[in-house]
Amino acid sequence: MLVPDSSEASEYGIRLVSVVTHAHEGDSLDVFFYLGNSLNPCGEPQNNDIAVYTVTPEGKRQNLDMVCRKEDCCTYRITVGKEGIYHLFGECPGYFSVDGEGKRFKGSFEDNPEAVSATRCFQYAHTVLQVGRNPFSAGSADAMLPPLCIVPDSWDSLRVGEVFAFTLYFRDFPLPLHEIGISYSVENGRTMSEEYITDGKGRMLYPINTPGKYFIVIRYNSKENDERLYYDTRYTYSFWFKARA
Repeated sequence: MLVPDSSEASEYGIRLVSVVTHAHEGDSLDVFFYLGNSLNPCGEPQNNDIAVYTVTPEGKRQNLDMVCRKEDCCTYRITVGKEGIYHLFGECPGYFSVDGEGKRFKGSFEDNPEAVSATRCFQYAHTVLQVGRNPFSAGSADAMLPPLCIVPDSWDSLRVGEVFAFTLYFRDFPLPLHEIGISYSVENGRTMSEEYITDGKGRMLYPINTPGKYFIVIRYNSKENDERLYYDTRYTYSFWFKARA
């Protein structure tokens, strides 16, 4: 199952969902940040581990205020101003270490000096909000995307019958032949799960055949390390969007 409900969020990492995908200047709306612990096996992140923010059409970062927290979901509120494309992001960093018996502990070598290995992890959630009648006519600044991300040919909303074309990047370099998980909602509230591989240039052309909510999850293991703190780095990136009939 994909496009998980709150009970399934931990299996897939974090995800960021807005109440609507299109708003108007001056609107105030809620953004839901579903917590996951697939990369934080020693418990859910604490409030100070989480950052939820928007990048405005002018390219400025604005942190969002949390208005409610439940066991599996934090609600943030955004008030939009200028017409254009707003990128919404959630971030959750962390470390975990493993001892000689294979037990996992929260923290790096600095926190657990007896550990035999330690891993740094980053989870990123991403969605896009269009504001105004003609958001693309207003232009859009570069969005300061996370290290692991997809970059569509267009950030415009999608309809059934169109193709979602995008390139997968890690630190500005395309990731060829990399696994991508895509899920979407179908009738009766069920969801379907599909696995794909990017082509030799890191690109993918995904045909939209069903209206509803889509959820893309990508994982990447990097050799980035700091031997005093961690041996490797794991990234998870999710992208949420809605396709119209």
